[in-house]
Amino acid sequence: MEPLDKALLCLELINERKAIDPVLLEVGRLTSISDYFLVTSGNSSRQVQAIGQHVSRRMKEQGFKPFGIEGKRKDTGS
Repeated sequence: MEPLDKALLCLELINERKAIDPVLLEVGRLTSISDYFLVTSGNSSRQVQAIGQHVSRRMKEQGFKPFGIEGKRKDTGS
């Protein structure tokens, strides 16, 4: 799958969870770590977590795994 196709799939997935104001940025000429950045927001931290979990789960189903997810809460065991 080409990077743009993967980015557009992620955009489709976040919209399934009603993401607010998603922006897909082409950054391949600016950095070597990524071709695209996808930035979005939600109405609550719970919604944002649900968006991230949905994308992660669905991309794993497609055979991809994330290198990292910015803002993901870590379970502290408390």
